[in-house]
Amino acid sequence: MREEKKTPETSGVMYVVSKEFMDLLIEKQDRIIAMLEGMTGYKSEGVLGDYVSEEHARVMLGRKNTWFWMMRTKGLLSFTKVGRKTFYKREELVRYLDENSKPAYRKR
Repeated sequence: MREEKKTPETSGVMYVVSKEFMDLLIEKQDRIIAMLEGMTGYKSEGVLGDYVSEEHARVMLGRKNTWFWMMRTKGLLSFTKVGRKTFYKREELVRYLDENSKPAYRKR
């Protein structure tokens, strides 16, 4: 089992769950994802309706995991987690691209 980062809420606290309980959580997570994919009618690797997985967003923006983590912790990019997967709203990523675009360079 992976050690969690210590925060004031979890410092010194360890949770032990049975394998059956962990399997049940994973099964429910998979059902939630399948249900969301069914509701949106759009299924693509890394895309879930209006949401884009972090892996897909990394390719879109050409950024690494650390950049996304910093943006989340600073509150500059909202996100949703399903299990261990992180998703971002596509419109927020597009807004970021628009706000940070630079004019084309012209030779004189």
